[in-house]
Amino acid sequence: KSNGLVYDVAGHLYACQGEARRVVRVSAVDGKVEVLADKFDGKKLNSPNDLAIDPAGGLYFTDPRYGSNDGVEQPCMGVYYVTAEGKVSRVIDSPQRPNGILVSADGKTLYVAEPNLRQLWRYSITAPGQVSNGKVIFTGDETLDGGGPDGMALDADGRIYATYKSVVVLTAGGDLIGRIPVPEQPANCTF
Repeated sequence: KSNGLVYDVAGHLYACQGEARRVVRVSAVDGKVEVLADKFDGKKLNSPNDLAIDPAGGLYFTDPRYGSNDGVEQPCMGVYYVTAEGKVSRVIDSPQRPNGILVSADGKTLYVAEPNLRQLWRYSITAPGQVSNGKVIFTGDETLDGGGPDGMALDADGRIYATYKSVVVLTAGGDLIGRIPVPEQPANCTF
């Protein structure tokens, strides 16, 4: 049950394995699977969902729990950071259920989806694994957008594509550009 798949510049595949409650890297060379994070503060992660690599070679990932809360050990559904050296830290502990996540091309902005509230949050990245100034930049319309956002993507100009009932297109600041209708509710998108 892998989710939140992304490749780095060397071709290694990163995946959130929600059921296994871990984040892994699959080597582009030999296919070896390396566990990058499965615990924080000695407790198992909830169910990692999505991830984004930053310019420093670290990665941010969301850790919600969908379905039963049986076996949940973490005190919150948070956002975490794994350094290139493998150190794990919790960088955001306030979301109800974080889902999709993006890092801007310049590495200065972190976007986090909060589907329980139909919100997209934007945080300033002050250093690798350190964020501040979280604020809601978009809230989906209950009727037009339904639930979400789920997965998201950035285009070359920094516009945000977020999956709600359709694909909602926003400026980097969260202003609505439009909605791309699709035949079924999407769960993710990419370029």
